[in-house]
Amino acid sequence: MKTILKGFLVAGIGLLTLVSCNKDKNDNRRWGYSVGYVTDAEPTANFTVLSDQGNTIHIKETDYSGYKPAEGQRIIPEFYILSENALSSGQRHYEVHLVGWSEILTKEIVEITAGNDEELGNDGIAITDHWIANDYLTIEFQFRYNGPKKHFVNLGIDESKTYQDDKVHLEFRHNAYGDTSGPRVWGLVSFKLESLKEGLPEGTDELDLVVHSKTLDGDDIAKNIKYIFGANLNHEAYSVHDYTDLE
Repeated sequence: MKTILKGFLVAGIGLLTLVSCNKDKNDNRRWGYSVGYVTDAEPTANFTVLSDQGNTIHIKETDYSGYKPAEGQRIIPEFYILSENALSSGQRHYEVHLVGWSEILTKEIVEITAGNDEELGNDGIAITDHWIANDYLTIEFQFRYNGPKKHFVNLGIDESKTYQDDKVHLEFRHNAYGDTSGPRVWGLVSFKLESLKEGLPEGTDELDLVVHSKTLDGDDIAKNIKYIFGANLNHEAYSVHDYTDLE
């Protein structure tokens, strides 16, 4: 299921943010949401999420017994906490009751070739935030959208291009299919980075990335990002509205 989150994203305080969404004054449950990925090898309604901060969130109870996300799916679960305990690593483990979720569009890095370059597009897109955690690069962005056709976003690597540094150069590509004059909307997408580790010398534990993209005004820009393998990074969490206008 390919979905994208858009609408106004409201910043929280941490990757596990307890929010005041009690239904009434007598509801003393602790509510929260988080950004992470599903770690279970087999789909199950009682799945586990590893947050970008390194906390584990186990869905012990759920309002959605039919929802069984695939392993590796990036997700923002909304829940109330049943119990929690500190782990020796310094992170925390939470047992929770799932009351809602939003799936984040989750994709692999693609190889850019003459055969797919046109389909990947090169339309403007504004990167408004980004972070790397648990070997995923997550990009928050704005684009113009009138609909109804879904736009196409990808992170690609073009082996035919050469650069005068030791960095890995990637391209954040956007195909708007001609839909470039609508109002600005928000998007969120995660890319798996583990393929970048292939063929590296033994002992390598980080890479310097450069992400190239084109702004909404058509200017070429590049962002330097440090990729530390397997690291968990503290980052603001997001409360988002879910809808599906990208693929």
